[in-house]
Amino acid sequence: MALIYKTIQPGESLKWQDEWDMTNKEGKKLGSGNYKAAIKILAKQEGSEKINDDQMNAVINFSLPEPASEK
Repeated sequence: MALIYKTIQPGESLKWQDEWDMTNKEGKKLGSGNYKAAIKILAKQEGSEKINDDQMNAVINFSLPEPASEK
């Protein structure tokens, strides 16, 4: 999880990337399999109505392969 407070001017955008240590919320290392990462951006548009949540959420499906030594 990351929190970034930034004012974005019209026409500007933000990009970022992160690394994951392949552990779950409890710190346990995950094995091979199919997973989903849910991404939610919390944003507020000044002086306007709330931004539609559908525009600020994404789910990414990905797979972790078996380590080469287990094949």
